[in-house]
Amino acid sequence: MLYPTVRGDTGTDLNRMPKFRLNADGADGSVPEGTTFALGANAADGASVDVANGTVALSSGVGGVVAVFVKERFADYCAGVFSVAGFEVIGSAELGSSNVETATVDCVNVFYERLISDRPMIVTELIE
Repeated sequence: MLYPTVRGDTGTDLNRMPKFRLNADGADGSVPEGTTFALGANAADGASVDVANGTVALSSGVGGVVAVFVKERFADYCAGVFSVAGFEVIGSAELGSSNVETATVDCVNVFYERLISDRPMIVTELIE
């Protein structure tokens, strides 16, 4: 299974159906009858998968790159295999508990730093 990367804005529902490559010529094949899909361990908040067709959905309010692991189980192969659906969520990052956070905003890597001061600061104080 192949899940091409999806790009979208925060707060929107992003979806991706898997591409199944089976044919020797590289053309798309079809998902074998009886195949089921499930989210892998530690799935991202807001991620879901359609158990019948493998469509992965992500609804995220936080910008960044999200990898969603998907387990495919084929009717004639008990062990199953894993694929990764990648999402690039474009938007502002939410500041967590650390003082410095990173994000991607308008395709540019940025960082945010918590500033707590009771007076105006000059640039040299900010970069110390």
